[in-house]
Amino acid sequence: HHTHTHTLMHTVHPDSRSLYVAVSTDQRSRSRCHPELGLTPPPCPPLVFASLTPAGREQAAELRRTLLASGQRFDLVVTTPLSRTIETSHLAFEGLCDRFMITPEATETAEERLGGPQRGMSAAGMRAKFDFLAAWDLSSIREGENWLRGDAAVLGGEGYYHPQPVEARLGPLRQWLVNLEFERVVVVGHSGVLDRLLGLQMANCQLVEHALELDE
Repeated sequence: HHTHTHTLMHTVHPDSRSLYVAVSTDQRSRSRCHPELGLTPPPCPPLVFASLTPAGREQAAELRRTLLASGQRFDLVVTTPLSRTIETSHLAFEGLCDRFMITPEATETAEERLGGPQRGMSAAGMRAKFDFLAAWDLSSIREGENWLRGDAAVLGGEGYYHPQPVEARLGPLRQWLVNLEFERVVVVGHSGVLDRLLGLQMANCQLVEHALELDE
């Protein structure tokens, strides 16, 4: 599972935006579901709240070191309500950005066969797990609307997920990102969403610049 980072550097045109895009760090939960890696065979156990591995944390720390060396700062970080994206955002951008926002709109499609990796926790659960979220904006999480609690009886488990597939959210997500009022915005998301949104294939925690346009 990858997390992308977009930063809106400047407005190129009223209907486009220059973004930084980065892929998240490792996905322990996802990799354990892949039998070709010699790990847990399917069915995948529901690892709803999986955190970054030490290797993943180091990838985020390396991105932070690169940003510190370049002197870059940002106005807004947008990420998703999953532990791995929250941790990546905090480790890489804390102190380098003025505002942090969480939205379920950039999460991947929650497929039951993939179990818990694509599901998260309630806003209250997030705040209990991560003290630093007290300063973050979680107002885009609307439980019962765009963030639904799953059924403990199914493979995906009772973790929270977005009820719409990615394809149904790409257009509105693109519009929302282009229209953000902040100049320098970073989006930390998932390859399953951002690869479709941007047409890019990226490595973990790689930061690139990309022009996002409404008519892509």
